[in-house]
Amino acid sequence: MARRRTYDPGDWHSVARRIDEVLHAHSGEDVFHEVVKLVIAKVHAERAGVDFTPENEANLNVLLAAAAWRWPGVLQSGETRLGPTAIQRAAEILRSVRLGDDHLEGLSALFQAIISRSARGEKGQFFTPLPIVRDIVLRVWPAAGESVCDPACGIGGFLLEALRFAPGCEVWGFDQDARVVPVARALLVMAGECGTHARQLDSLSFGSIEEGMPPGFAGFDVVLTNPPFAGDVGEGAGQGYELARGRAVERDALFLERCIGLLRAGGRFGIVVPDNKVSAQRFAFVRNWLLCHARLSAVVALDRQAFMPWTSQKACVLVGSKRAEALDMPARDEEIDLVSASGTISVRSVAELDPGWVLAPERYAARVAAAGAVISDVVDVLTEVHRPSALPQGKPALVLDTSHAYEGFVLDSHALVPVEKVGSPKQVLQPGDVLISRLRSYLRQVALVDEALFWRVPEGNLVLASAEFVVLRGRGAGRPASPTNPPVPAPALLPLLLSEPVQAALAASQEGGHHPRFRKETLAAIPVPDDIRGNAPAIAARVVQASAKVRDAFAQVQGLARALASADDRRKAPSAVPADRTRHGDQRG
Repeated sequence: MARRRTYDPGDWHSVARRIDEVLHAHSGEDVFHEVVKLVIAKVHAERAGVDFTPENEANLNVLLAAAAWRWPGVLQSGETRLGPTAIQRAAEILRSVRLGDDHLEGLSALFQAIISRSARGEKGQFFTPLPIVRDIVLRVWPAAGESVCDPACGIGGFLLEALRFAPGCEVWGFDQDARVVPVARALLVMAGECGTHARQLDSLSFGSIEEGMPPGFAGFDVVLTNPPFAGDVGEGAGQGYELARGRAVERDALFLERCIGLLRAGGRFGIVVPDNKVSAQRFAFVRNWLLCHARLSAVVALDRQAFMPWTSQKACVLVGSKRAEALDMPARDEEIDLVSASGTISVRSVAELDPGWVLAPERYAARVAAAGAVISDVVDVLTEVHRPSALPQGKPALVLDTSHAYEGFVLDSHALVPVEKVGSPKQVLQPGDVLISRLRSYLRQVALVDEALFWRVPEGNLVLASAEFVVLRGRGAGRPASPTNPPVPAPALLPLLLSEPVQAALAASQEGGHHPRFRKETLAAIPVPDDIRGNAPAIAARVVQASAKVRDAFAQVQGLARALASADDRRKAPSAVPADRTRHGDQRG
């Protein structure tokens, strides 16, 4: 017998899931709209001080009528379409929670949970977790009497938090999604605000918001928003946008320009954008435009888990104010707080930003404690590849791709190949090199190229590497050492490359779509702490010793696997049969 699903009253997602299951099991109606009615009736019952115990349609409709009288405009349809069983079972679940006595936080969380993940994710729209909303509101600091706008309001999370933070501010929310706007309107009404300030419209259409504002409107004082990151905006959607002149742009870039345009001069903003808008070189034009039209005070990186379970999309928050007049070029002397997901703050002037006005906080977090030397000062940083025809012919080669390098070591069990069979240009490695994959660096594809790899056969073999690797190599005689930054053995840098700050910096600097990569220049600029430079020979020796132990253990496991395979082959082999029996059959009587 199938076990009945349970729920945790302290977990809004489990409560929403259980209500959804009950209504689907006992009703063919639109679950979302019926849940909205149930929840509004429940909040009314809480505030009226009565038990929420509807037994049938008539009982629930009485509560809904009272809620409609208490909050005019909160309900689109005033009567339920559910039957008695669905009403009773859903009410039982809702009696276990309270929704209206915590600044509507529980109610907002429940509404977020009941809107399906698939309906949100298809458009790149994801609800912003309350801790992030609160942090953004605190950074922007709306005040009583100010107008606050969210042009992609969803169910109104930013607007409700602005009202909690600054009672007396005037909030306006707009969204194209017909499903979420009524919820936002209901939440604003129950919070004591004007529900008509939540409207369904296309915010990206110029004039759509402005034409509905009171006479004399010159822009909002504050914009707080997490606009959709993806989705088809349609042909001609960028018409009239500066960022779309002569190029196709993504929805979030259009929203960024639209948000700045909705502000009055000096108006403040807190806007969530995908990480590629602050890091990728192909969006340098977006950052140029932003720095010319806004005074950016902070860029705050969000953890990659911030929007789970909806998505693992990495994002940042832009905080700043609109300039009275746009500049021709970014002001190089202005400072920006770059706040990493771990809280490390790098204060950078625009003049100190990496080429392309890179604003990714993790890109700079690892440099905060820099002692002067960077990786390219102490080792060679190589990406040179050679065509197979230019390699020594007639010698076998061990070819390494990124799957062979992990957590500091090369683990290879594949066969050597003749150089003539190598299909694409490769890097030629030397003992003591350190590899780091440019591709998906957060998988920790870092490894020492140890001496044993070059002696897979008695006469020795080449070791070649994929072009996806960056190779760190100790300085040779052709590269004189710097008096202030003497060279270090490349193995001494392996623990640094695997450290969380460096991994975070490299992950944050990745560019590209399906297979993002970090740039060689980013790796070369990672600082090398004094304690590594001062103890480099000892660190390198320990790394080499560890690699030898891992290599020995790996060889033992491979030997055991071969022995077991050989024994299995012997068991499966046919037994020897005398020749006369195979030719003449068994002669015994």
